[in-house]
Amino acid sequence: MNEFTKLEHVRINSDIDAAYYNNLGVDKCESGDLDEGIANFSKAIQFEPKLAVLYLNRSIALAKLGLISSAKVDFETIEVLQQEQHILEVFGRFCPELLETVKQALSPLEQ
Repeated sequence: MNEFTKLEHVRINSDIDAAYYNNLGVDKCESGDLDEGIANFSKAIQFEPKLAVLYLNRSIALAKLGLISSAKVDFETIEVLQQEQHILEVFGRFCPELLETVKQALSPLEQ
């Protein structure tokens, strides 16, 4: 299972720009360029700051780089967005699995 999530059809204000930068970030991360991937996820977040999957992708990349405190900030943002918007309902079945991936990535490094 791929850890990062690409966006295909998002019906939000700046969906083309957010999806473009998110997908570019996924491509960069999958090719091993986590720093550039994070930069692209950050650009996507500028367009759609309420889209949890963008923070999720960035938090995974940050955790992979060992930037745990930054990854935790993004993960906390995801939790706030879930509470505000019921994100789990929006993303359906795959969202809990992705959130679990982030939790697992962060848990050994918290000690």
